[in-house]
Amino acid sequence: MMETLPEFLLHWAERTPETVFADEPDRGRSITYGQAARLVARHRARLRRLRVQRGDRVAILGDNGCAWITAYLGAMAHGAIAAPLNTRHAEGDLDRTLADLDPAAIIGDPPYLSRVPERYRARAVPSAEAATKAPAPTLDGSEARPEEVGVICYTSGTTGEP
Repeated sequence: MMETLPEFLLHWAERTPETVFADEPDRGRSITYGQAARLVARHRARLRRLRVQRGDRVAILGDNGCAWITAYLGAMAHGAIAAPLNTRHAEGDLDRTLADLDPAAIIGDPPYLSRVPERYRARAVPSAEAATKAPAPTLDGSEARPEEVGVICYTSGTTGEP
């Protein structure tokens, strides 16, 4: 039975791997369910190499698009907690959010990773978009559990802290 977002992706990747999963018309590209599942598997492999464990927090700092989606689903499929961050944060705001979150890894687009405070840079890795030329692994399953926290969203109004 499918109960988590990564399980839904895997379900459709196995049945309709060539069907478009996500589209970026402004960038002239799209990814299929099969490609998305392989990119999620690549994220899981990267998180394993970084020793990210079940329940660890993984910050995502990137533009909306296929790379963001696969980083998000990759963190959840790994059993970690995805934590999308605001790309418009000033460095001080980003530092406070990261201090509160204490992520095991920060996955992001290179322009945003350059704004990550020095004390967190060892945890920062480029998004899948930066590595799409490497061969992608096969489908990798999912460790997501419906009863566990899958995402932490930092939100705020114009006058408050997230």
